[in-house]
Amino acid sequence: MPDAPFMTRPWPEIAAFYRDFSQPSCQAVADLCEYIAARAIRSGLHGWTSMRQLGIVQRPVTYPYDGPYLRIEPFVTRSDDHDVEFRMIDTHVSERQWSRRETAGRVIERFKQTMRQLNWFTDPAGLD
Repeated sequence: MPDAPFMTRPWPEIAAFYRDFSQPSCQAVADLCEYIAARAIRSGLHGWTSMRQLGIVQRPVTYPYDGPYLRIEPFVTRSDDHDVEFRMIDTHVSERQWSRRETAGRVIERFKQTMRQLNWFTDPAGLD
């Protein structure tokens, strides 16, 4: 049986995916992907897209993946297309999942705060 393909993709490829959408929330997620790609943290973070949602884990994963991950979802409806939701998918009970909603202009700052909260990096200075 052949190995399952990795779900995760290179950060520049993911950024290009979000650049195809005009909503400010999608552009903010593209900026975040480029931010990650330009830093050493890119080697410790792996991402994929599902519809317009971005999934982030600490190691490359194959399909199907059912473990914990950070989901970043740009909203695309006219009324909230400047908002992005951060949600830690670590339980199937949505009421128990940590989540925050930010404006497009605060996505990178929220990402850095979230990485510090999750303690995914031993040296948080790599986030700057």
